[in-house]
Amino acid sequence: MNAELIEAILHAELGAGLGGIAQWDPLPIATASIGQVHRGVLTDGRAVAIKVQYPGVAQAIEDDLSNAELLTTFLKLAASGTSAKTDIGAIALATAARIRDEIDYRREAKTLAAFGELYRDHPFIRIPDVVPRACGARVLTMTYLDGIDWAEAQNADQELKNTWAEAIVRFAYGNRWLAGLLHADPHPSNYRFFPDGTVGFLDFGCVEKLTDSERSSWYRMIRAAAEGRKADLRNAMAQLGFLEIDPALSADELYDWWAQLLSDIIIDPQPVTYTPGSSTRVLSSLFVQDPHHPVNRVSLSAAGAFTARIQLNLVGICAALGATLPIRAISDDMDGISEPVTALGRQHHAWVRQRGFRLIPELDQ
Repeated sequence: MNAELIEAILHAELGAGLGGIAQWDPLPIATASIGQVHRGVLTDGRAVAIKVQYPGVAQAIEDDLSNAELLTTFLKLAASGTSAKTDIGAIALATAARIRDEIDYRREAKTLAAFGELYRDHPFIRIPDVVPRACGARVLTMTYLDGIDWAEAQNADQELKNTWAEAIVRFAYGNRWLAGLLHADPHPSNYRFFPDGTVGFLDFGCVEKLTDSERSSWYRMIRAAAEGRKADLRNAMAQLGFLEIDPALSADELYDWWAQLLSDIIIDPQPVTYTPGSSTRVLSSLFVQDPHHPVNRVSLSAAGAFTARIQLNLVGICAALGATLPIRAISDDMDGISEPVTALGRQHHAWVRQRGFRLIPELDQ
C-alpha cells in the first residue's frame, strides 16, 4: 500500500488525531496475509508497531466465509489425508469464527490485552501493550518489541535456543491450563527472541477459548495419556465426544495412538533432542491413509483440531531450533504433577504463586 492509502485508512479508523500516533514510517517492516506492519512513535514517545489491514480484504474474506459449502469443501480437501468421518461442519464453523476474529483487529486488540494481563510481570514471556485509542477494525497498534527475528535466531548458541524453545512450550501449556486459551497460531514469525532467554509473542488473532468443563476434561485426558492410564484415557475421550463415530475403539488402540502423537512425552528417553524426524512422527500420527487407524475412527472436534495444530507446530519449532528439553518433566510440572527441574520452570512456578493463580484447572467431580 502506498503512503496516501495507509494515511487514509489511519484517518478513517482513528480520526484526525490518529489515536496518538505522532509519526509512522511508510515503509512496512513486515507483511502478513491480510495486512502490513509499520513502525511508529506515539505522542508520549513510545515506539509502536502499527498493523494496517489491506482495504477490501475483510469483505472479500467474509464473502468466502458466508459460502458454507465452499468452506466445507475446502476443509474436506484439506483433511483428505486423515479422517473422512471428522465433523467437518463443526470444524468449518469454528474455523470461520477464528478467521472472522483475525480480520477484526478490535477483537484481536481485546485478546492481546487479555494475554498482556494474564502474563503481567512474567519472568520470560513478553507480551506487547495494546494501545486502545490507536486501534480500529482495520488498525491494530501495540508497543514495539525489538529482539531477534526467527531467521537470526537460528544462528544463536544451542543453549540459548533450548531456553527459547522451553519458553515457547511453557507459553502454550500455560495458556491452556491457566486461562483455558488455545493460542492456535504458534508460528515462528509471531515471536521475537531476546539474548536473556525471554520470548516475545506478537500475534493473537487466532485464539480458541475452552469452557471450564472442557478444560477440565482435556486435562484429565492428557494426564491419562501421559501416565499410561488407558481406561481413564478412553473414558475422558468419550466424555469429550471423540468416540461418537466409533464407540468400539479400544483403550489399547487409543493409547497406542496417543503414544505416537506424544512419544516425546510418553516414550522417548529424556531429555529429548528434537529433529526433523520429530515433526514427521507427529504428521504420521495425524495423517494416516489406513481407514482402520484410530485417527480415522474418532470424531475430531474444533478444539481437537486446534490442539493437533498446536502440537504439530510446537514440535516443528523445537525441531527447527534443534532443542534438547526434559519435555516429560516440563509437562509434569506444568500439569501440577511434580516440582520443576529447570530454571525456567522454577521461575514460572514462583510467578504463578505470586499472581495467586491455580496451576491446573478445577477438576469436575
